[in-house]
Amino acid sequence: MQLGISIVQSYQGENVRSRPISETKHLWANSVLTWGTSWESLVLNVFLYPQPHPNWLDQDLKTGRSQNRLANFQQGGGKALGLDPNQQGGAVCAKALGLDPNRCDAPQVIIITDFITLYPEEFYRDGMEIVTAKTIRNHPQALDPRIKSLNYLNNILAKIEGLEAGCVEALMLNYQGEVAECTGDNIFIVRDQQLLTPPYEAGVLHGITRATVMELARDDGIAVAEETMTLEDLFAADECFLTGSAAEVVPVIKVDGNVIGDGKPGPVTKRLTGLFRQAVQQEPS
Repeated sequence: MQLGISIVQSYQGENVRSRPISETKHLWANSVLTWGTSWESLVLNVFLYPQPHPNWLDQDLKTGRSQNRLANFQQGGGKALGLDPNQQGGAVCAKALGLDPNRCDAPQVIIITDFITLYPEEFYRDGMEIVTAKTIRNHPQALDPRIKSLNYLNNILAKIEGLEAGCVEALMLNYQGEVAECTGDNIFIVRDQQLLTPPYEAGVLHGITRATVMELARDDGIAVAEETMTLEDLFAADECFLTGSAAEVVPVIKVDGNVIGDGKPGPVTKRLTGLFRQAVQQEPS
């Protein structure tokens, strides 16, 4: 079965190479009438490449394949989608209307390339404030939070709460009242020189930036652990920061009005921010 690939926009350096509007509209029209986009079952990932890095690309593709497995697309409907969990990653959908994935024809990969700046520079310099949303993270037996699909309404509702409170990001708890993640970022705290983050079981996405920061921290001699967290753990933390493909590493200085540490980005956060940016800009070996 042949795989369809749609590239909506393509950027190369500072020179924008956009398809004609008519052609772009055609690609989008084709995309909207797919099973994945119509029923929010499209599995997606965000790839950040200031410099092409084969190791990170491999990790991205592995993440895409694991998303397919989590969504059970390599069985049942996966056969109809023509997916090979060992060869394919990224965003997957196929043209069909209705909830039955077996009605899909050839699978498609939709690639959207663009420049993105999630947060203003002052957030990275001075830190940002977040609030806890009343909207909790999806129950894992309803929709596994580890599956990154177009079904982002859970995150959007929490994001709206944050925006209404004057914050651009909001923290989400899981159904047990434990810290999970933010609407678009993983969360870390520093306590007694140890880097802590909620485990996957808390209902967090398998963030590639999250994993990279943890690896960089260990290589730099910083103790790292995945632990169940409460809001009280955040309030008592020495430092706090968020990670994401678009956000990279951004410090948090207030949670629900509670000042974290001394109210400034801490030394561990600054150290990991520098290490991450260095890794991103590093030429592949």
